[in-house]
Amino acid sequence: MFGAIFQDLKYAARGMGKSPGFSAMVILTLALGMGATTAIFSVVYGVLLRPLPYPDPDRLVSVFEVNRRGAVARLADPNFNDFRDQNHTFMAMAKYNGFVVNVVAPAGPTRTGVSYVTRDFFKVLGVQPLMGRGFAADDSHPGAAPVVLVSAPYWKEYLGSAREFSALNLRIEDRAYSVAGILPEQFEFPAKTDLWVPSELDPENTSRTSHNYSAIGRLRPGVSVTQASTDIAAIAQRIVQQSPEQNDYLLRSAAAVSMQESMTGRVRSLLYILLGAVGFLLLVACANAANFLLAQASKRGRELAIRNALGAGRGRLMRQFIAETLLLSGLELRGRYRDCRRPPARAAGAGAAGSAAPVGSHDQLAGTCFHRWHFAAGGDRSGHYYGGARDLRHFRRIAD
Repeated sequence: MFGAIFQDLKYAARGMGKSPGFSAMVILTLALGMGATTAIFSVVYGVLLRPLPYPDPDRLVSVFEVNRRGAVARLADPNFNDFRDQNHTFMAMAKYNGFVVNVVAPAGPTRTGVSYVTRDFFKVLGVQPLMGRGFAADDSHPGAAPVVLVSAPYWKEYLGSAREFSALNLRIEDRAYSVAGILPEQFEFPAKTDLWVPSELDPENTSRTSHNYSAIGRLRPGVSVTQASTDIAAIAQRIVQQSPEQNDYLLRSAAAVSMQESMTGRVRSLLYILLGAVGFLLLVACANAANFLLAQASKRGRELAIRNALGAGRGRLMRQFIAETLLLSGLELRGRYRDCRRPPARAAGAGAAGSAAPVGSHDQLAGTCFHRWHFAAGGDRSGHYYGGARDLRHFRRIAD
């Protein structure tokens, strides 16, 4: 059985060697359809389908106020406090806000992303420092000694990978902070953040209409997003009834949304449309490849008649055509697999500290082999088009 299959493949390789133009056309047609589909599906999987890189990501939600127009908005400090203290569905809740500010490090001044977060921020996400410690209760009140948690890339680039934290100090805006810990290598949430400081160091804004913070929460086991949304909506109704700030900027309700959905909601429909479009492109490519094969088969009528006269039945001839089709597909897949395994070129000026993909970023999670999709981008034209003529020459040598 295997000897007959190998004979079919050997005959198919010999035939492809005799018609390299036809074989290359079929391979490139399949490469266009499969390459586009693979690239877009990689993006869709990385952005929409792949779970967030945190423990129990299905229990992570974003919390919003709902204004009088029905649109979601960020939270005011007193409203967040009520949601955190009065809910029955969250294990922990935290607020955060980020800015790009002036930071003076031992290596020099920079403009760096800094996030002001509450103490339970890392508890919600389930992230522990790689070295040092996280925020403690003594760090999270007005008048406390200022401390900062640092990303691993920033620690390597601007703090010299120093392991003795007592000598590490950063000046953020007009305040000096001591380094308390280093976060894991690939952690970056919110995006483009390298430093995290306690927001409780400064007094809260007591207005319920100053919407300054985003909020996230971790649900209790067995609690659904719908139950959590209903829970905080009831708290919001009590705030509306009791607040003296009755104006258009006061919240009207509140909502909890899956954290992944809140991060991707604006692009979800567009990505699914793109996936459908490239799926249709793949069907067109397959139809074109089938037409090429049928046209080639019509030229082989004399050969097929002779083989039939010598005793080859329909099943035997069909097996030969299947072997030729599988060989063409195998050439295309072999070339794309080789391209995917080739490491991407590092961007100019990228150092070791910047080479890791951020855990909180979907951009690189969605980049599987995307940088190797050269066909549409007009990339490598030296025989790296998913195998191409180089693979045809390889199989011609096997056949001979």
